[in-house]
Amino acid sequence: MISSRRNCKPVEPCTSGCATAAPAPLVYRVRVLEHNPQRMALPEENVPPVHAFGLTLFPPPALQTAVFAQRQTNDVWGLYILGRIDRQASSSIASGHDAPTAS
Repeated sequence: MISSRRNCKPVEPCTSGCATAAPAPLVYRVRVLEHNPQRMALPEENVPPVHAFGLTLFPPPALQTAVFAQRQTNDVWGLYILGRIDRQASSSIASGHDAPTAS
């Protein structure tokens, strides 16, 4: 069971492999929108800008995901993950896409 009130300690930021000598940490804000014994909904978004190769690819909060976990049976959970890139993203990533894309 997830408690809505916990004493959370800061965690070390995650870093991804990168072609640069010193990759910047990737920090995401995660919120709990819904939690009960049958379902959880957790949206997240980047807090600092995401940089690669000297470019800002995603200003905050342009890179967003939402994770939904739903109980199928007592021992089986379904997991759904939605990703979104806001229009604020780098023009080289977001250009040429006027309509949303789903995969």
